[in-house]
Amino acid sequence: MTYSEYYFEVKQKFIDRLEDFPPEIQERIKGKLAEFRMQVNTYGIDPRQHNNTKYIANERVWRLRIGDYRVFFDLFDNTISILTVEHRKKAYK
Repeated sequence: MTYSEYYFEVKQKFIDRLEDFPPEIQERIKGKLAEFRMQVNTYGIDPRQHNNTKYIANERVWRLRIGDYRVFFDLFDNTISILTVEHRKKAYK
């Protein structure tokens, strides 16, 4: 079985937003993103079919659910651009 490896890039807006959260939340989000990357690149899971991802059509972005937080990303060819992170209460406003 062959699959494509994805390149992950992190946008500055994501870094800035992540710094607004308490350290334990930051670590949880970083850990889940590392796990997502491993699942995609090591195990060949398609990020579009990952259990915790969903395409948000009106925003034209993908989101990854991490508990009460949502990480938004773009997917172009083999590049996943991590755009921002929001608490779920603010994520869809």
